[in-house]
Amino acid sequence: MNCLTRMKVISAILIVFAMVLLPTIASAQDIHFSQFYASPLTLNPALTGKVNGNYRVAGIFRSQWGGIPNGSGPTFGTPSASFDMPFFVGKKKKDAVGVGVAFVNDYSNGRLYKLTRGMLSVSYIKSLGSNGKHQLSLGFQGGIQQNKGGMFRFSDQFTDAVYQNGSSSVDASLNDQSKIIPDFNAGLFYNGAITQKLTYYAGFSMFHLFEPKEQFGTGNTSVLPRRYVVHTGLEWDISNKFTLYPGLIYMNQAKNQELNFGTNIGFHLKNTPDKRTTLYAGAWYRNKDAFIAMLGMEMYRIRVGLSYDVTTSTLKNPNTRGSFEISLIYVGRFSSIGDKNVFLFCPRF
Repeated sequence: MNCLTRMKVISAILIVFAMVLLPTIASAQDIHFSQFYASPLTLNPALTGKVNGNYRVAGIFRSQWGGIPNGSGPTFGTPSASFDMPFFVGKKKKDAVGVGVAFVNDYSNGRLYKLTRGMLSVSYIKSLGSNGKHQLSLGFQGGIQQNKGGMFRFSDQFTDAVYQNGSSSVDASLNDQSKIIPDFNAGLFYNGAITQKLTYYAGFSMFHLFEPKEQFGTGNTSVLPRRYVVHTGLEWDISNKFTLYPGLIYMNQAKNQELNFGTNIGFHLKNTPDKRTTLYAGAWYRNKDAFIAMLGMEMYRIRVGLSYDVTTSTLKNPNTRGSFEISLIYVGRFSSIGDKNVFLFCPRF
């Protein structure tokens, strides 16, 4: 079985797998980003160090349902940031070890409840084939998660719609609680240049490997279930001016599932390795949840992305206003190196 045939088989399996699950897919429990490739280390630990440069700094912010009036700020907000870099190893310097760090802060109801994660990430990137245009990487993450609650207000603390500070029938120990638990993730990622103009990639990652236990107040503990992620796509250079980026991502956590699929298109204004200037536009669909519109720009190793989720589910409401994301990635280089000299493929947008 040649390389192209293998890629077709893998693609078919992943697409059939996703389509079989399509009718029951809703939304996952963990954080998610519509611009998932703009946050590579929270998508798949195996993407650590997968960058054509000496280092990468990435940041993204998601604001969801900001129109719901609560007097305390955005209903849901998720900022995330990461830093990673590759170190080339082996006699021919075609393999690499990636190291990085990622931080996520997920809050709700104007930061009344906050979740913070800090993860150290490492990967090994194995070059396959004589030209190094096929790679398989394995990544691991380890770190901590902190859950922190603020001063909650419960229904029996209100009299005639006026808040009365005092006791509540609900466990008062929930207020101002902070819990820290260890957490571990792992992932696998493959990319291969099928032709000079077509690159295929696919990844699989698992989060909360050991299903850590969470507890608030004096109540019973609960298990943080594993989250499974499958993502795949193509980077297809149609011409010197246009590139297509179709893709699919599927997530499963406990009884919750999510499927996103769609495509971006890149319009190359300048297409040289060190001076790439590209405009991006795309449309995606999160099954039974939202349509996603995306715009972006890449210039001199800086990538900026904007996206907006238009809610289509039963949660649609004039007050929700959908969800908004903004992302920024900078790929740094200590010296000028072109794509032909170093090939550490990572999906764009």
